Amino acid sequence: MRRHFHWPVACCLAFVLTNPSHPFVVWGSSPPTAPLEAGALEGIHFSSAPNEVVFLGVPYATPPVGELRWKPPQPVNKWAGIRKATRFGASCPQLPAAWLPDLEWNEDCLYLNVWTTKLSASAKRPVIVWFHVRTRPYDPSPVRQ
Repeated sequence: MRRHFHWPVACCLAFVLTNPSHPFVVWGSSPPTAPLEAGALEGIHFSSAPNEVVFLGVPYATPPVGELRWKPPQPVNKWAGIRKATRFGASCPQLPAAWLPDLEWNEDCLYLNVWTTKLSASAKRPVIVWFHVRTRPYDPSPVRQ
């Protein structure tokens, strides 16, 4: 049963973020913005509270493709204007699994999804980071603990 838990959660999250009639999404309010060194982001509200926002698909490095493949990460390229951060970035390439839906993937996958319940430059909030790692069922050299 645990193996199938991720799929319903992903479906519910996608429904909440894409359905304009859902009561937890604030439609019609001004979109939240956040300044970064690379440029400004425009996110979306994920609840009726004005400070509960998400910035999806935020690049944290230059895509590791072409000449940059297998090289150390490079800083993200700056952008002009406001970048929409309203859609998830592509998933990193990975082997199929029964619990993982057939998602779009790409080598250009170095993106963060940032959720906050207090949009403020002075807010001191806890941070959870999810690292991409290989999994034991598909990796002949298991991750050592």
